[in-house]
Amino acid sequence: HDSLPLFFEKNSAISNVLSFPSKIEYSKSFDYKSRKVPAIFITNSGNNNIVITNLLGEILVKIGSKMGGFKDGSFEEASFNSPGGLLYDGEKLYVSDTGNNALREINFETKKVTTLIGSGKRGGIVKKNSIGSRDFDLASPSDIEFFPDLKNIVIANSGTHQLLKYNVKNREISVLAGDGSDGAVDGKYPN
Repeated sequence: HDSLPLFFEKNSAISNVLSFPSKIEYSKSFDYKSRKVPAIFITNSGNNNIVITNLLGEILVKIGSKMGGFKDGSFEEASFNSPGGLLYDGEKLYVSDTGNNALREINFETKKVTTLIGSGKRGGIVKKNSIGSRDFDLASPSDIEFFPDLKNIVIANSGTHQLLKYNVKNREISVLAGDGSDGAVDGKYPN
């Protein structure tokens, strides 16, 4: 005659639920607790953090405070604003921090998040080569990819309708394609 207590499994794992996951990256060899394991990196945009899981969906690491912001530091204190694309290369994970108009680096050796490019302000159309720093602002970078090699990151700078190339070693930014105009016009590089 007494009502039974209801217990939903989802309530026990509420902190593990993703909120607007936008991009993923996979590695078959991620260093976790002194061993190499397959891992999936997820930009958990709604919670402003990065979640790393094993192939069963168990959370290995969370990076970011869940509070939207623009702060470098340890995995727990760093903050993002609608993170987008991801790139993994050994001990580093690169993040296009869309809401902060920045390119960020997560270093698994030092367990720190640092900003490579961007001050948090929205940048304008890129017309000439420049050195990437916290003074150089991107415009809603939505995705990233290595091209033509692991020394260069192509940034989809969505706010200016351009593809930018960032040389990781010398920190130089150049226009790969696009003059900043909206549209779908074929033509010679870089327009």
